[in-house]
Amino acid sequence: MNALPLCDHIAEIIERHGGIRSAARHLKIDPTYLLRMGNGDKTHPSEAVLKKLGLLPTPLYLRAKP
Repeated sequence: MNALPLCDHIAEIIERHGGIRSAARHLKIDPTYLLRMGNGDKTHPSEAVLKKLGLLPTPLYLRAKP
């Protein structure tokens, strides 16, 4: 399983479909929302959106400094 930041995954999808509007149309996601996720403005998409993107929600935990 490959871990990839959301913005990188979205960039790959957009490139694969030849543009943001085409990718959004294929995924049935609003192009503005897709753009905002790609820019990092939207960081916690719903499970339904993640499913459309072909992703699984995976929490990341970082160790707190003592």
